Amino acid sequence: MKSTTLSAAAAGFAMAASLAMAQTATETGTAATPETTAAPAVEATLETALAEVNGSALTLGELLTLRRELPQQYQQLPDEVLFNGLVEQLIDQMLLADAAQKAGLEDGTLVKLSLALQSRAILANAYLQHETNARISPEALDGLYAERYTNAAPVPEVRAAHILVKTQEEAAELKTQLDGGADFAALAAEHGTDGTKDRGGELGWFVQGDM
Repeated sequence: MKSTTLSAAAAGFAMAASLAMAQTATETGTAATPETTAAPAVEATLETALAEVNGSALTLGELLTLRRELPQQYQQLPDEVLFNGLVEQLIDQMLLADAAQKAGLEDGTLVKLSLALQSRAILANAYLQHETNARISPEALDGLYAERYTNAAPVPEVRAAHILVKTQEEAAELKTQLDGGADFAALAAEHGTDGTKDRGGELGWFVQGDM
């Protein structure tokens, strides 16, 4: 069985932080078993090599990209907690991908279709992000907020309440009591047939068009 030695020296898992690591992994079948030792820290760039797998470099840029795709709960973990796990995951992926290529699997129809779909999705998302960044500036957002809220004319609101009853006769009787000075909330609590009866028929505040 052929063995592959991998070494890595990483500087800055995030671009502002520096991490010094050395990684050694041995290929046994398709699984990698890494061993980590200390190494001198170097200035980090996206091209900083973290490992060499079968002659191909695993870079800091790839590591950062993988981290960005993690679920939100993992994004909040400290860099030093995520580093080893992500490096091991990427090394395993590279070893498995090499094995797949040697087996000729990259020429499979389903593999080609999946790669094409993923490539298209990545390009589409990149274009949307690019256009969003180009068209939406902090100044434009501030102007839109001011237009819609800060400088907008006040919108009149009305407060409403009702007493929902089953028949028109009941409604007419309650209207007569209200015209005579009866308490609206008390009548709603006594005669209302929906959930508003527990709050005196209160429906809240509304702007034109809400009701």
